[in-house]
Amino acid sequence: MQPQNQRAHLPEIESEHPTLVNKNLIDHTERQLVENELKLISICQEIGGIAERNNQYTLSLTLHINRPIESLTVAQLLSFHRECLNRFNQGVSHG
Repeated sequence: MQPQNQRAHLPEIESEHPTLVNKNLIDHTERQLVENELKLISICQEIGGIAERNNQYTLSLTLHINRPIESLTVAQLLSFHRECLNRFNQGVSHG
């Protein structure tokens, strides 16, 4: 959030350097797009990794979720997966 006095100078900067201001906005938008794209890829890889685990893990995760999979948000699925993975790994390492 910009302080009020900096906002007041923005129209002045835009009139003097419209290309610079637009380029900064475009750069910021492109950076956000790239960050979101990388998050999407990471999330897809993590969810895809569930299928690569053994059937003991996937059954454990299914029992842990205990509701229709399609009713979950992506964040909920990842949360269940991470919780179950932590418990599964702790049980294996201490078992």
